[in-house]
Amino acid sequence: MESKIRILIVEDEGLIALSTRKKLENLGYDVIDIVASGEEAIAEASETQPDLILMDIMLSGEIDGVTAAASILKKQSLPIIYLTAYSDKDTLLRAKETGPFGYLLKPFGEKELETTIEIALYKHRMEQELRQARDELEERVQERTAELARSNEALKQFAYVVSHDLREPLRKITSYIGLFQQRYEDDLDEKADKYIHYIVDGAERMQQLIVALLTYSRIGRQELSYQLTDLNQIVQQVLHDLDLCIQENQAVVTCDPLPQLQVDPQQISQLFQNLINNALKFHGTQAPEIHITATQEDSEWKISVQDNGIGIKKEYTERIFKVFQRLHTQKEYKGTGIGLSICQQVVERHNGRMWVESTPGAGSTFYFTLPDKQVHHHDQSSSH
Repeated sequence: MESKIRILIVEDEGLIALSTRKKLENLGYDVIDIVASGEEAIAEASETQPDLILMDIMLSGEIDGVTAAASILKKQSLPIIYLTAYSDKDTLLRAKETGPFGYLLKPFGEKELETTIEIALYKHRMEQELRQARDELEERVQERTAELARSNEALKQFAYVVSHDLREPLRKITSYIGLFQQRYEDDLDEKADKYIHYIVDGAERMQQLIVALLTYSRIGRQELSYQLTDLNQIVQQVLHDLDLCIQENQAVVTCDPLPQLQVDPQQISQLFQNLINNALKFHGTQAPEIHITATQEDSEWKISVQDNGIGIKKEYTERIFKVFQRLHTQKEYKGTGIGLSICQQVVERHNGRMWVESTPGAGSTFYFTLPDKQVHHHDQSSSH
């Protein structure tokens, strides 16, 4: 048998209280008590734990119904319906702040009373279920986040250890193949030379892959060292390091004024180096043209690296940021397939976002954001 809804009446006018009690009992509710003051309501609610309270706003005693309701709701979660014949605007505003589940204007009928109570109980039950679902969801999200964090850390640790441990044996392989080639050069035929070339080339590519893996793992593991950094100087240093490649490709690199920001300069340098290097590598028949810009948007800077290269099909614009995802063969374009993954990891570790917009055959623009922790803008542009 379903238990009756237990209701506490808080009303200081005796006749109204008794009339309300009779209506409730006729409707099948259980009236656990009638009290006349706010102080009694607080004590009774704590002791009897009612399912719902009918609370008159104007009460005898030192505190009114609104104050009593606010005190009760600090310790208990239950629906409260206010009873009132009249009240000033300020009191009604205070009543709204307590989140009431309904109002009844005195005098009220039995049907009106039942409807208001049932709506209040339903609303309260829905809020409870929603709160429980939200708490369960938050708990699952926290568990999943912790699980992913552990998994990612384990993967990074694995990548670091494997990459580190592979370097030495790979170095020996490369070294001995070189010695073998020197010693028996005159005794080898063309086919043997070809096989040795394959081995050396494979070892070199493996070496590059290991270095890239170590970089990727290290970026995810290292603690960020934030410094006020002039991005103009970062770009100029990267262009200096890539000078030979820029000259070989007859590339033109231009850069608008960039801000000074609180970032990890080493990781941001790696970010620019990878993006510019990609723009130099994936060029079409024309000489590479690369342009770097920065615009301030609300609390962040949006920085772009634009090129006139081969471009990327729309369906691949997310895939390219994943580890080991390559769109071209080694014969077409050399690389490890980790560079853009490193870029995205650097940006996300700085609480930014990264994406690309591209038109096949017309070039790509890589965008990333960095929080505006320090606003300085140098008014000199640079070109290389």
